[in-house]
Amino acid sequence: TVNLKFERFEIDENRIEETLIASPEFLYDSKVLFDIDLQAEIIGILGTLMAVNTDSFLLMKLFNTLVSTGSPAIQVSAQAPSNFLLGTTKWWYEGAFLPAIFELEAALRYNTPSLDVKPYLVMNPIDASFIRSTDKYTAKLSDNEQKMQLGKVVQGTVDGVIDILVTPLLPQGTNIMVLKSTNPMFATAVYAPYVTLFMPYPANTIGPALTGTHRFGAVIPLPRSIGAFTVTNETPFPQYLDV
Repeated sequence: TVNLKFERFEIDENRIEETLIASPEFLYDSKVLFDIDLQAEIIGILGTLMAVNTDSFLLMKLFNTLVSTGSPAIQVSAQAPSNFLLGTTKWWYEGAFLPAIFELEAALRYNTPSLDVKPYLVMNPIDASFIRSTDKYTAKLSDNEQKMQLGKVVQGTVDGVIDILVTPLLPQGTNIMVLKSTNPMFATAVYAPYVTLFMPYPANTIGPALTGTHRFGAVIPLPRSIGAFTVTNETPFPQYLDV
């Protein structure tokens, strides 16, 4: 016997605010030196800043939720062991990274109530470069001209099944896999945005000043459909974004 019922989730309001101020001198120099009408670009710049900060918040929420709920996690070393004699580093990526990714996907499928799901692996650029060197990776060149938007731009696929999304918002060594159902009733996570508000603030600024406020709700009904793919023993690369 299966008893159906509705389950209520509380969605807290989250807020992202960004303020952009440009002096009259800067606007003049931009127009004269580079023929850029910066005043016309202010809303676009603010929108990009808020989109990046929103993506950072959502990735942080996904990662913190999977850690707190004990969701499946797979860890693999970027360095081949000393007794690995099967070939080059590429063979290590083929023989260690890909099976670990497939194992994580299998573990998440056991925790997902919907059978019709699509796996997405959101990766930092360094770890994604390891996957791109394998024979199982296929690039999707048609998406390269689009802007970075999580959930819309797929850089490639692994084995034709797992879509790879690359973002510098994840630190080196940290990657997140999400199973997304085609049925909204089995949504792994919900992002519910309000209309973004732009207002001239602060008002006493010399030159154009604009503040954008983006309010949204976010909830993760199926936290165990999210998993962590962690890469250890990596050569550290410089981090230019303070995420």
